[in-house]
Amino acid sequence: MKFTISKHDFIKVLQRIQGIVEKRNTMPILANVLLDASGGKVNVMATDLEVFIKDAAPAGVTEDGSVTVNARKLFEIAKELPGDKIDVTAGKDDKITLKAGKARFNVMGLPAKDFPVFPAIDESTLEAIDGEALRDMIDKTSFAVSTDETRYNINGFLLEREEGKIKMVATDGHRLALVVRNGDNIAKGQK
Repeated sequence: MKFTISKHDFIKVLQRIQGIVEKRNTMPILANVLLDASGGKVNVMATDLEVFIKDAAPAGVTEDGSVTVNARKLFEIAKELPGDKIDVTAGKDDKITLKAGKARFNVMGLPAKDFPVFPAIDESTLEAIDGEALRDMIDKTSFAVSTDETRYNINGFLLEREEGKIKMVATDGHRLALVVRNGDNIAKGQK
């Protein structure tokens, strides 16, 4: 794998995934980020096995490939590198080399095949929703979301669409919050 990427773009995508990366070392691969370079971009993926995140940044890819490397270490190194461009190379031994200006860092990674597989998403079920309307629905129901870690099944929202309406529900077992909106208007950005 070999690519050149803007330092700003690389730091931006690495910063987004920092909150997802596993902090406890129960599985070393979860502390890593998967870098997949192909088609003029670098896909950056991370997971804690509950939340999966994928982001991408444009890059000059000269050799396709993928590798996993410690996310925090990669982020810290990328921030400290001089210049505006970073050259990234990974060999068959899963060692990644980052070069910028006269600086050069080598970091050991793990094989990409060991990284957890992202769940398949049926894109035919995806719909656009107005961000402001979604934020409003979250604001009106978040007070009822359970924070009790032992009741994992109610530590979130239920968002569903039925009969032209979008519903968001949350509960902590004592309180129940429900917001119902006209689905057609929300998709168009109206309330």
